[in-house]
Amino acid sequence: MRLNKRGDDMDSKKLNTISERIISLIKEYPECTKNYNLLIVSYWNKFEDFSNVQLCTSSESITRVFRMLVNSGEIVLDDNNVLIRRNKEKEYLNVFLNR
Repeated sequence: MRLNKRGDDMDSKKLNTISERIISLIKEYPECTKNYNLLIVSYWNKFEDFSNVQLCTSSESITRVFRMLVNSGEIVLDDNNVLIRRNKEKEYLNVFLNR
């Protein structure tokens, strides 16, 4: 059994909750698809007690589930966002693979 920082079981039921929350958040605030920081802060503000950030769902979990939803097609990014992400990926690969 995997536990998060709060000691909660990170089973598939918890992951589905994060997925459902992210989908709901993106429907309400589509601009969150363009910036991970905005996604994370919006998630914490809407669904968790942001006053104690140590108890919040980890930012890594939120972004990992977001990427999973994009890859599965449950969240669709606009064409401009896809182009920006592909260009950033190419820049990253050029910097770290072509040393």
